Amino acid sequence: MLSLRRLYSPCSYSYVVQRYCSSQAGRQAGKEPPPGTSQDAPPPPSFMYPDHIDTSGFQKALLAGGSAIAALANPWRADMVAVNGEVTGTPALRYMQERFKETREGQKILFDKPRITKETLDSLASHPPDSLGGVYFAFMNKYNLNPDARDKVQFVDDPELAYVMTRYRETHDLTHAVLEMPTNMLGEVL
Repeated sequence: MLSLRRLYSPCSYSYVVQRYCSSQAGRQAGKEPPPGTSQDAPPPPSFMYPDHIDTSGFQKALLAGGSAIAALANPWRADMVAVNGEVTGTPALRYMQERFKETREGQKILFDKPRITKETLDSLASHPPDSLGGVYFAFMNKYNLNPDARDKVQFVDDPELAYVMTRYRETHDLTHAVLEMPTNMLGEVL
């Protein structure tokens, strides 16, 4: 996948490595920037977030059509559903972003960008079974789901909207859990 990303992304692989190595996480892992790179190099103008793939309007249209056909042909292709949502969902993402900005709690979420990960799920094991955390934990275990297995956002051309899409994906299973809807076709459509 890295070679594909290198091919289609204007952001070079060496730049991403250099930025990781100079980041706090990279320094804590003992990583050094590659020789010949400047730690103070500004990002390329189109660098938005680590997994972003820059696409033109025409490319987005092709992705929209292709992913829609693939998802209709095989509804279990969650990757195609995800791509379709990214390339066609900008109005919905903007709507959700505006809803976040209307409240202090939403503004804090956009600022802090909390994530729901496997670590989050594991921390819910001791929650009472009738609490939101307990219901979510039981649901995820019942269906053997991992919050880290969600596809990464790649085609949204705004970092904050990319986070809104990520947040939507991560909270999606909370809705399933609360409504006791399985992750089958009926549960996904309703």
